[in-house]
Amino acid sequence: MGNPLSPTLANIFMCKLEEDIVTPHNLPFYDWYADDCFTKRKTNTPDSLLEKLNSYNPNIKFTVEEHPDHFLDTSFNRQEVNFTTRVYQKPGKLQVHCKSAIPER
Repeated sequence: MGNPLSPTLANIFMCKLEEDIVTPHNLPFYDWYADDCFTKRKTNTPDSLLEKLNSYNPNIKFTVEEHPDHFLDTSFNRQEVNFTTRVYQKPGKLQVHCKSAIPER
């Protein structure tokens, strides 16, 4: 098990990284959850953000997955004009009803 303080320190680090590196890029969309980041950038633009993120701290390396079909529990459908989302269900997994007896934490 890790240190109980680890999630808090990770959040502090990500907030500082976001303030220093991501905010100046003025991305059309950026969000993160734990160690997963999701960005949307203009088509046919170089990915200078990845270079800056990887040079921020030598112990942390970011990777890019171009045009993912899902992120966390969200599935994407990209068309030329529209961008729609829906709940992503992993293959072979049963859906859990929102009122089922599962832990809230």
